Amino acid sequence: TDLKQRGLLEETLVICGAQDDFWTPEMFAETACRLPRGRLIMYPNRGHGVFITSQFFRDVTAFLRDKDVT
Repeated sequence: TDLKQRGLLEETLVICGAQDDFWTPEMFAETACRLPRGRLIMYPNRGHGVFITSQFFRDVTAFLRDKDVT
């Protein structure tokens, strides 16, 4: 189901590592694309544990403050 048709209005941040062993980069990109206000941050040299990096916390904090994220 396309989430854009379900009325989800909140901006949603999708964060992943391009080297994830469980999900492909394309799956993350499609997830973000299907969200009406989806935003994707993909760390090129990271796997499934992106949440343990300091960059993750900076990006999430910036997103929550509605600033540019890298």
